[in-house]
Amino acid sequence: MTLDLLALDCDGTLLTTMDIRTENPQNLIAPGALDILQKWQGKAPLFVASSAPQAILRIVMEACGLTHYFTGIYGSPPNKVQRLLQIIEERKAEPGNCVMVGDNPSDYEAARAAHMQFYGIGPAFKGADCPHHDDLSQLDAWLEKLAAE
Repeated sequence: MTLDLLALDCDGTLLTTMDIRTENPQNLIAPGALDILQKWQGKAPLFVASSAPQAILRIVMEACGLTHYFTGIYGSPPNKVQRLLQIIEERKAEPGNCVMVGDNPSDYEAARAAHMQFYGIGPAFKGADCPHHDDLSQLDAWLEKLAAE
C-alpha cells in the first residue's frame, strides 16, 4: 500500500503539552516523535491536524523547531473532520491510504469520518478496535507493516 499521507495530532501526540512557557520548548516533544518525523519525512507527506487554534499551533510548532518536517500544519477552525477531508481532497489522496495518529477518541472519530486509518496513542485506546500503543514507540513498525501490504 502506498501511504498517501500521515496526519498527526499535536497536543498529547507530537508534543507532551502545548505550553511553551517552559525554558526549552524542545523538551515538549514527545518521546519518539522526532524519530517518526525524521524517518517518514520524504516517504509520505506529513501533516499536523489539531483542534488547537491555528495561530497558537503555528507558534508552538515553530518554537519546538518542527515546522520543516511538515507539508502542512493545520489547526482550527475548521473542525478536525473538515480539515482532514480538505487535506485528502487537496492531495488527491485515497482516504484508505491515509493515516491519522492521535491520543483522543475525538481523533479516532475524525479519522473514521474521513475514512482514514487510525493509530491511537495512550490509555484512551486500551481495548479499542484500532491499532494503538501507550506511546509512539510502536508506530514506526505499524506504519512499515501497513506500507508493505
